[in-house]
Amino acid sequence: STKKCSCYVSGDPHYYTYDGQVIHFMGTCKYILSTNKPGSNLTYFSVEVKNEHRGNTRVSYTRMVDLQLKGVTVRLLPRNKILVNSIKVNLPIDDYLGFSAYYSAGTITVTTKWGLFLRFDGNHWVHLNLPGRFANELIGICGDCNGIKDDFKTKAGEDVSNRKNKYTIIGDSYQVCDDSDKPENHLTAAMPEHRLCSREIRPQDLFFSFDCGHAGAPPLVEKIDPRTYSLCESQQPENNCSPTQVKSCNILSNSLFKPCVDKIGQNKLNRHLESCKFDVCAYLKQPKLQSVLCKTLESMSDECEDAGVFIDWRKTAKCEKECPLNQEYSHKTPVCQPTCVNQTPKCTKYTEGCICKSGFILSGEECVPKSECGCMNDKIYMT
Repeated sequence: STKKCSCYVSGDPHYYTYDGQVIHFMGTCKYILSTNKPGSNLTYFSVEVKNEHRGNTRVSYTRMVDLQLKGVTVRLLPRNKILVNSIKVNLPIDDYLGFSAYYSAGTITVTTKWGLFLRFDGNHWVHLNLPGRFANELIGICGDCNGIKDDFKTKAGEDVSNRKNKYTIIGDSYQVCDDSDKPENHLTAAMPEHRLCSREIRPQDLFFSFDCGHAGAPPLVEKIDPRTYSLCESQQPENNCSPTQVKSCNILSNSLFKPCVDKIGQNKLNRHLESCKFDVCAYLKQPKLQSVLCKTLESMSDECEDAGVFIDWRKTAKCEKECPLNQEYSHKTPVCQPTCVNQTPKCTKYTEGCICKSGFILSGEECVPKSECGCMNDKIYMT
């Protein structure tokens, strides 16, 4: 197959599978988003996501994304923080240990030469693209990319599409040890035995020290106490609201997004509408309601971008983006922005987000005058 495999995570959280289904799973542990099927001969990778509550125990949000490649773990955290083998590094990273990473338009993007594309906005949405040759070679909450809408299956392959709590069963089957910076710790006496796990982390020998000297890191073993793992409540989402209560979601199906819907089709619109109604219902009469609606629209916008349609939607939807110092919003801008390291980047993908104002250039994740640029040291950017 030449068609790429695309999976999205957004909101609280909704998983839009490779094959076009949506899984509303609210667990607060760490889960396999996508990885190779056992026995696959394709390049190894694994993407795991960690979720958290944010002031509403009915829903959870993505707070961390781990990408494992051969010999390296890349961790994406809030506030555009990135760890490589447990060490915080500056962006961009240029083809080091088999991957590149850069900050642009408010998100971190990680790519590999063999075609993986992973973006995280540090807040709630994740976008994963894989080459078409991975079709039917994958497992995880994102599904298997086999071109068939049969993704309501557990890790063991059990079809749970007719079970009332199918989303929870699917998500829980992909749970892994929570080795995140904020593991859930409300362990209960009734916690099932099989949920307890401990793990040793042995980062690879590291590649630089912060004073720019080339040095290997000292051996590091971090033991994680089993008590830090949790039962990870995962609630089956409920939408008990009337159409009137969730009418704000109708913006997705009005003329604003019509050029996109004409391209991606009614089925994809319907799954965003479904997610929107869950989210808005969970936050009715709460101050965060508008913010939650905007997150759903961001997810729709991301899928539109992937289809090559760019909608200037934020002002109409009252979701205007606040940009950091020396930056301004653009609804269509190249994914790779000019940086101190590469002032004339070439790329064909576009996105929406904050870009440097005229006269400024990206240094790490800040826009600075060109005279304040840092330098590259062993393919790592030093500010």
